[in-house]
Amino acid sequence: MTRNIIISFSALFTLLTAGCSTHNPTVGDRIIAESTYTQELGDQWNKGMALVSSGQKLSQEGREQLSKGTRMISKGQQMIKNSEALYKERYAEKEINKF
Repeated sequence: MTRNIIISFSALFTLLTAGCSTHNPTVGDRIIAESTYTQELGDQWNKGMALVSSGQKLSQEGREQLSKGTRMISKGQQMIKNSEALYKERYAEKEINKF
């Protein structure tokens, strides 16, 4: 992206300076060249900010999913433990095959 900005700025500057060899670029010409470059920088900054925002949202969602997954694992392990204990109480003579 930065490379494209530099190429655009250089091309515009070259056109402005070479297009009219009889006169130097005016202040207006230079302002236009700079504003084009500044616009591209602003666009790049906005895109970067959007990526940051999306990344932060995904990170938050990931933390929430991780927390939920951890709770589910804990609950599942407790259910397994309780089931095994009840089985042992009811069928003390049989052995549970571990998976």
